[in-house]
Amino acid sequence: MARQAVLSQSQPKPPSYQAITGEAALHQVVGSPDVAHSQLARLTDVAHLEHVSIRVLPYTQGARLWVGNPFHLLLHETPGQLTVAGVEYFNRSKFVEDEVEVTEHEEVYARLVDATLDESKSLELVERIMSAP
Repeated sequence: MARQAVLSQSQPKPPSYQAITGEAALHQVVGSPDVAHSQLARLTDVAHLEHVSIRVLPYTQGARLWVGNPFHLLLHETPGQLTVAGVEYFNRSKFVEDEVEVTEHEEVYARLVDATLDESKSLELVERIMSAP
């Protein structure tokens, strides 16, 4: 929960957070139905924060945009802006700083965003799944 608290802090300015999740992950029950419901409720709570964007890649788009590994783009806005791609593997994470590789990750991310539901439709879908029996 300490990592999640960063999104709710007011000082210093909280980081901008943009997440894409596949629709299937929203239906996956891990633990128990109560745990899954709590996770979806937390997702809807943070989705209402102005610096957080939650977007869902619907089933209808997933097959053509399959990505082998989850990844993060970390943008540090200082003089000499730095973007790093963090790639998740089952047993480790890898941070990529090579400009060509980072650009490739940025391009994949842009294609994924283009294929997602917009923020309001994504939130509606999460709430609909959360309220399903």
